[in-house]
Amino acid sequence: ADLVKQQRPDIFFLGDMGSSRDQIGRLRQRLEAELDDEWFLWTDISAPPGYPVGMGAVIHCSLAPYIRKVELPCPLEANREVWRRAVEGRLMQLEVSRPEFRIPWRFIGIYQHVAKRASRNLAEAELVRRTVDGILEQVKAETHHILLLGDVNAAPIGGRWGYSNRNLAVQQADLTTLEWVTAAGLTEVADEPLQATWRPNLMQKRAVLD
Repeated sequence: ADLVKQQRPDIFFLGDMGSSRDQIGRLRQRLEAELDDEWFLWTDISAPPGYPVGMGAVIHCSLAPYIRKVELPCPLEANREVWRRAVEGRLMQLEVSRPEFRIPWRFIGIYQHVAKRASRNLAEAELVRRTVDGILEQVKAETHHILLLGDVNAAPIGGRWGYSNRNLAVQQADLTTLEWVTAAGLTEVADEPLQATWRPNLMQKRAVLD
């Protein structure tokens, strides 16, 4: 809450909220109260069982008449239930249309799966990317601006420190994401020089993952 009050964003995405659907109501009430009801919280939380994967968007009340949540497109050939489990709590698509905007803006919050050797994790990460590809197709057809924000759990070239060269799973995740960004025609906005956005407790590893 202090960060939001200090920076005063119009939209602030939250990833890995760690709150279940049963708990999110109390969290929302507490957060909005701490923000003096000047911002409100929209969420998408995965269904039980299992760890509650969740995303949120803290939105300034001035946007309330102009913002809406847009349904995510399921890839045509994907099993819908498998796709739902892969993207639930990991993507949020918001559209902002204001009178002064010539064309609307789409803001996509992303919280990508962690790079692991497990084939399921790799397949689910691919479904997240394919869903974003579907969003990009929609946006291009409807002539919207688009901005992706969040945690892609992959680093740009030179964006990891303290990692072993034998960590092939991480290297592959970085390469796959870089190739996807290039193929999708996206442009990454990065700090120069690169600055780590993630560091585990009591470890020397650092990475640019956001």
